[in-house]
Amino acid sequence: LMRIWSVDALAAAWFCALGGMIGSFLNVVAYRVPLGRSVVFGRSYCPTCGQRIGLRDNIPVLGWLFLKGRCRLCSSAISPRYPLVEGILAGTFLLFYFAELISGGMNIPLREPNYYRGVTWILLETKWDIVLLYAYHMFLLSMLLVWALFAIDGARVPRRWVAATFAAATLAAIALPGLHPVGILIQQELLKTLPTRLVQGFFVSCVGGLAGAILGYAVVWRMGTRPKLVSQENLNPHDSVSHGFDVSYDLVAGMSLLGITNGWQAALTTSAILLLFRGTLKGMSLVARGRFKTYIERTPLEALLFLSAAVHLMFWRLIVGLWTEGIGIETGILFTASSV
Repeated sequence: LMRIWSVDALAAAWFCALGGMIGSFLNVVAYRVPLGRSVVFGRSYCPTCGQRIGLRDNIPVLGWLFLKGRCRLCSSAISPRYPLVEGILAGTFLLFYFAELISGGMNIPLREPNYYRGVTWILLETKWDIVLLYAYHMFLLSMLLVWALFAIDGARVPRRWVAATFAAATLAAIALPGLHPVGILIQQELLKTLPTRLVQGFFVSCVGGLAGAILGYAVVWRMGTRPKLVSQENLNPHDSVSHGFDVSYDLVAGMSLLGITNGWQAALTTSAILLLFRGTLKGMSLVARGRFKTYIERTPLEALLFLSAAVHLMFWRLIVGLWTEGIGIETGILFTASSV
């Protein structure tokens, strides 16, 4: 039992650390990309004194705590946003490690959860279908988080990044149809006449991406702002906030990405959750005071989209169950369960 518990603890710690490391990289991306700097080459350094950050100080969350939030050399303050982002993604990876991965897909709709669960049966005796689903969903949440960081800084996500992300998500779905456990509104007979990968991958991704984009525009207009498509080359990242640059169009891209990865039904439900969160924040801002009120009012829609997508993924099976029961028709007509 001690050996089993040790393996379980090490696996959980590894996935938590993985999320923290990816969160650390996303911090670098959000800082360097608007400045036109490479995110691949060049060590991390203190922006005040230029001193390179050592490996021991670059450990996600812990490095900031050991340094007490200050540079080792010049003692200048290090923004708490760095450990916060690392901690959020580490917690996200760990949460879905338990809720999705080693649970055998308990949150995945229209898919029978694995009878044998846990680290031994899911990871050591690798069940690639659920492992790949977990990786696909963490990719989605990581992208939504870094796009939220861009929005907080008043910068826009480069179009080439958006296109590359869309292409990667779509190609993965074409290669692995099981990444789309929920299909589209299509008759089962039609599925027999079309190539499975085309239907489950490319077609579902296209329909979901288009639906997500439309819903994203609807949400932005509902909030009273219109997306502005401004080229990255003409945007000064330092002046974007002060001049009121509207980056809500990134919400449209985020909703489209969510539709590509999870289908149009997920985009529709997530947009409803997003509006619910937005309404809650609006209500809180009416009674909040001081700095807390400022934080609430400055929360971008892209940050709420990350939270809404995570909530939807966590309760995906329950949501689809409510869909099918509410509509009162056979799940085979409205949804298409895929297999690997």
